[in-house]
Amino acid sequence: MKIRFADIDLTGDAMPERPKNITINGQLLTQPGRFLRGTQRRMFNRNNKGTTITFEIAREHASQIAAEDYLLIHSAGLPESGLCRLTAEDPELDIARNFDLENATLSADTSRQVGVTTVHTYTIEGGKIIRET
Repeated sequence: MKIRFADIDLTGDAMPERPKNITINGQLLTQPGRFLRGTQRRMFNRNNKGTTITFEIAREHASQIAAEDYLLIHSAGLPESGLCRLTAEDPELDIARNFDLENATLSADTSRQVGVTTVHTYTIEGGKIIRET
């Protein structure tokens, strides 16, 4: 899967930069109703569909100093919001499908360094994922 957020490719084409540990969590705003002398509460759907996508990327760098430089400046260069496009693909079958999360927000990014490798965890939040036709 490729993930592009606000004109920045968060994932690469090479296998080490493919996303790992992808989690997609859909939420719906609900409101509990509790009634006087009721025997059980009732849940009300208030719509407001939301989606949270979390994934991890590992990037190898030419040297430890290059990894440290990238680690220190990477977060500052990330956009805060925009279109998030997820591309599910199978290169062997030449199949690719695009899915959009409009008005998405990069709500968290965490980076760590292991030798010449940097590992980044991203959390992107938005509305409903829509399959591009």
